Amino acid sequence: MLSFGQFIASPDLQCVNEDAGSNDITLTWTNRNNPCGPFVAYYIYRSSNVNGPFTLIDSVLNQTQTTYTDVTAPAGTWYYYMESNYNCVGFTRRQSDTVCSQLPAIPDIVSVSVSGNSVIINWAESPSVQTHYYEVFIINNGNLTNPITVDQVVGIQNTTYTDNSQNPMLESINYTVAAFDSCGFSININTLPQRTMLLTHTLEPCDRLINLDWNRYINWPGGVKEYQIWLSTNGAPPAMVGSVDSSRQDFFFSAFNDFDSLCFTVRAVRADSTVFSNSNEVCFVAEIVQPPSYLALTDLTVNPANEIIAEWRIDTLAELATLDYQNSKDGINFSSLDFVALGNSFPEVFTYKDSITNPSIRAFYYRLNALDLCNTPYISTTGRTVHLDVELTDFFEMTLKWNLFEMEFASVRNYNIYRSDGNGSLFLASLPSNAREWVDDLTDDLNKNGTFCYRIEAEYDLFLPTGYSKSGSSFSNTECESHKALIYVPPVYIPSQNPEDFKPVLLFGNGSNYSMKIFSRWGELIFETNSVSFGWDATINGAAAPTGGYPYLIEFRASDGTMIIEEGILTLIR
Repeated sequence: MLSFGQFIASPDLQCVNEDAGSNDITLTWTNRNNPCGPFVAYYIYRSSNVNGPFTLIDSVLNQTQTTYTDVTAPAGTWYYYMESNYNCVGFTRRQSDTVCSQLPAIPDIVSVSVSGNSVIINWAESPSVQTHYYEVFIINNGNLTNPITVDQVVGIQNTTYTDNSQNPMLESINYTVAAFDSCGFSININTLPQRTMLLTHTLEPCDRLINLDWNRYINWPGGVKEYQIWLSTNGAPPAMVGSVDSSRQDFFFSAFNDFDSLCFTVRAVRADSTVFSNSNEVCFVAEIVQPPSYLALTDLTVNPANEIIAEWRIDTLAELATLDYQNSKDGINFSSLDFVALGNSFPEVFTYKDSITNPSIRAFYYRLNALDLCNTPYISTTGRTVHLDVELTDFFEMTLKWNLFEMEFASVRNYNIYRSDGNGSLFLASLPSNAREWVDDLTDDLNKNGTFCYRIEAEYDLFLPTGYSKSGSSFSNTECESHKALIYVPPVYIPSQNPEDFKPVLLFGNGSNYSMKIFSRWGELIFETNSVSFGWDATINGAAAPTGGYPYLIEFRASDGTMIIEEGILTLIR
């Protein structure tokens, strides 16, 4: 203690050490100059209690002496202080610091925490007033008998040290401390070292998962309450994204996007929630196998050749390996049609033409099964073709029936009906979106060849969640049905009342292989033609045929290939 005003400065009592063998106690000090008068003595006081009372046990008359051995102290803990006596009239003697005969107590470690590439060690202030400095040690492989000195921290109240000599990014490091008196004596190091947490990570690009692992934080009084996981995403301030109890040293994280810049830290929380320890920070860019954000069927139709055409739009940022075109009869059990291997880049639109499936049998469902680079399947939206069935339900009447068109995210506006008789397509009607049946009246088409082919067009609007939209058309299969060929033969022919020659009327027949023969009553062939438009003029060898009955035989092939034979007797009246 220094002299201020009318005081005599005491010696600087540095340490009090007890000999383990003899129990003698040696005091060590440094002298201070007191110029107020001549030196008299140094007084040494002793007590078994830090709060006294203290007893003067001896005087040192040699001004330059700096040690003293107390051989009278019984075994136990003793406290000492000193005073300097100078012949200075009116001056008051000051006491030195009180120093214990025991070595400085072992300080408690508060925390060992990582900050950047450094380690910050915190410990509690030593309760021993004789503490002059602390030493920070590293413990390798649990070897407490050979600690490695890192550095000294001078001053009893200086209880934090930052170690820049180690790399906490590579390994977990054990730290401990010891308290020393000014003579360099210490009881021992703290034998409960605390170590840094080494955080490592594993990125599973196929599982879109990050696995964090760290070593257990040890030797906290009361243990660890929990481990908190802190994350900075793309440079944002760190935020806690989860926690686990003290029994676990792992954490799984999946709430991130491809190419996010992530920095993780694990924070151990002491049982009383007042002390924390951070691990090293692990930073990386999360590169995962990018799944498709959309895989949408956008067109599904049957072309005039009865081939099914399907079109999909695919997210070009997805990391896909193959495409599997599939169809199904029931929308549940799908079969593979064809595979396409994809490269690093591919177009957004894929079109597939199915020339094998027969759309005239039934409606078929179509979808796309895409596999990414991890063999994870992704199923596209699904659609169903329109299957048209046509039936001759009455004379001059065709009934059309079809299933409703289906496509995810699409709505049908209307159904259009088209008919073809071999001379081009004819628009017949437009029906509402819930229509599934329509009857075609053929009474105005009796002169056609008898085979009628129909197609249904579903007009729809598509709105995908991605914002893509289109108006499209989906055609059904082309379905043809033939009306049975009919023939009308007038039973009576009166030339004077009918300027036309005698000939039959064909309904829904094309006149292929046509033949009409007329015979006399005795069976003699009197007329023959192979032209539907050429009739008998009621003459025999240029002369008017007499009134009577004339047998006829008419043959032709209908449009469905059936041979029609009509026989009868024509009554000729003059």
